[in-house]
Amino acid sequence: MENTAMNSFERIEWVDLIKGYAIFLVVIGHVLIYMFHEEGGAFLSFIYSFHMPLFMFVGGYVAQMKYRNVSVKSLPSYIKKKFILLVVPYVVWYVLVPKYVSNVSLATMLNPLTIIKQTYIVVIEYKGLWFLLAFFSLSVGFYIRELLIKQKKRGGVIVETISIFFLASIYYGVYKLTGNLLWKISFQYVPIFAVGCWMNKYIAVNKVVISKTTFNWALPVFLLISSQYIYNVNNELKMVVGMLSIPVFAWLAQNMHINKTLKSGLLMLGRYSLAIYCMHGIFLCHLDAPIKNDWWLGVIATAIAVVVSSTCVLITIVLEKSVPLNWLLFGKQQKK
Repeated sequence: MENTAMNSFERIEWVDLIKGYAIFLVVIGHVLIYMFHEEGGAFLSFIYSFHMPLFMFVGGYVAQMKYRNVSVKSLPSYIKKKFILLVVPYVVWYVLVPKYVSNVSLATMLNPLTIIKQTYIVVIEYKGLWFLLAFFSLSVGFYIRELLIKQKKRGGVIVETISIFFLASIYYGVYKLTGNLLWKISFQYVPIFAVGCWMNKYIAVNKVVISKTTFNWALPVFLLISSQYIYNVNNELKMVVGMLSIPVFAWLAQNMHINKTLKSGLLMLGRYSLAIYCMHGIFLCHLDAPIKNDWWLGVIATAIAVVVSSTCVLITIVLEKSVPLNWLLFGKQQKK
């Protein structure tokens, strides 16, 4: 049975909470790597075993709200909006912002040939803000998939499952032909994105995933398997841990009672997760504090992550007041 009640585009509190958890873990992980040069610790490996799959799950859940009214006519408009929201910030943060913070002259910064060349390079090389392009790829791919299913008008779960396998095979095939990591990562995240879509689309799936029984079984397995993940070594395990993290964090976000101030902070981080994701690296690349892997390293990284994340939010609140900057940096268009 389809979840026809979930068609509102208003913010969903538990979704923002998960985004808040995830982006905070992203910042902590990057503090450990870029400031403390930590690449082998258990804490870092734990964070990297699931934080981005959790983000992609939420992306699929939210994307499904737009898929309820898919049509051939609206496809170009959907692609345009996603391009502005995800691809434009990806290019701007890689091509223009680094030059700005490096005090490059305005003539060099805005040189059309340089911008075109570097845009081509960052897209082909598929650099650090990889989530933006992968999310764009999956959002458009699943929109087209939903459109094809709608035209079939029958088939249910069988057609849904076959179409997901077919979409995954397309991503994998393009990766094999081009060697571009964008398509490999898109292929790997298809199941995670699909779970998010199905949870929004089907009441039964939502009830099974977000239940105390599922949580009771998923939590110990999640903790056990995540302990086997090693940062940048066995990345195939990340998708398994990521899948297990979905019922754990979805249930916690809806049922765990936390301090009101802490909750407000996490909701704020969730709301500005895209801006924090794009911006926090600017701060960390100018900070360097290599220390040994002592037990308190995670505590220090967490404290720094609080400061960096909060600073990103405050800067974003100022920058988003400017319509052009809000469009270029965060892909947000002025509401009519």
